[in-house]
Amino acid sequence: MMRTLLVSVVLFAAALLVACEAKPGAAQQALASQSFGEDVEVAARARQEHPDWSEEDIRKYVKGYNSIGAISPETYAKTRAALDNSRSLHCTFPRGAYVDLADPKLARHESAGAEVTFDAIDRQAGRARIIAKSGAGDVTVITGPTALTFVEIAATGNPLVTVVFPRVRAGTRDFYAADSEHVFAFGDISIGQYYGSCTVLE
Repeated sequence: MMRTLLVSVVLFAAALLVACEAKPGAAQQALASQSFGEDVEVAARARQEHPDWSEEDIRKYVKGYNSIGAISPETYAKTRAALDNSRSLHCTFPRGAYVDLADPKLARHESAGAEVTFDAIDRQAGRARIIAKSGAGDVTVITGPTALTFVEIAATGNPLVTVVFPRVRAGTRDFYAADSEHVFAFGDISIGQYYGSCTVLE
């Protein structure tokens, strides 16, 4: 008798719990509806401002906009707009390191990276010009909700990648940036990663 009563109580509690989970309260429904409405509005604005973005880009943008991170959504929107409107960026990478991929120990060698300018940035066409001490050339531009990326394929075939993020150093207008080099030269394989920032020239 006691066991039957206990089983009945457990089954009743389980049914009640399932019912509560299946039918959220009015406050929860309102909160979910409000959040969904804001997401739709943010997505619509992103589609209007960035017609070249894919649905995956839009989804990532909305997710990033709603997340709690190092900067507020408002600050992100402002820095993103500043980066999106830039036509020329001067980038410096004072710190970093490279490794010889053929070195069994993969020893890091500290060094400074390049100093370059990306000019005539055309996001629609996906191209820009790179100007460095070694000369000038064309680069591919990849834009999205989380980064502006420049990909240079050297005449040798070595890929060089620069990524500019929509966040600025405190008290400056300098965007955080990173530069990666993948170089094969006369049998040596050098992989470098350098850290710095990019400033809007235009």
